[in-house]
Amino acid sequence: MTPPPAPSFRDLSREECEAILTRNHVGRVAFSYHDHVDIEPIHFVYSEGWIYGRTTHGTKLRTLAHNRWLAFEVDEIDATFEWRSVVVKGALYVLEQNGNQNAIFDKALHH
Repeated sequence: MTPPPAPSFRDLSREECEAILTRNHVGRVAFSYHDHVDIEPIHFVYSEGWIYGRTTHGTKLRTLAHNRWLAFEVDEIDATFEWRSVVVKGALYVLEQNGNQNAIFDKALHH
């Protein structure tokens, strides 16, 4: 009798992480403020070492304006024990469509 499959764990290389970020466009952003923790899906693009999340003004951005530290996660799932997960921790920087950020904003929007 064949034993049931079991999960195995390993760290992904930077190249593997970047490939996963490049292939996918929906992830989750986790953030907290005081005693409130939330996680929400977000559309994103990955380019040249940056994750550009695209969202509208609302609860996420209002909360992150008070505490810009967050975690971002994207997964690829092939089967029950065959999946890859990339978690990135850092700060949120909001790009505005004016001033000296206009070129970066356009790149993020149209990538």
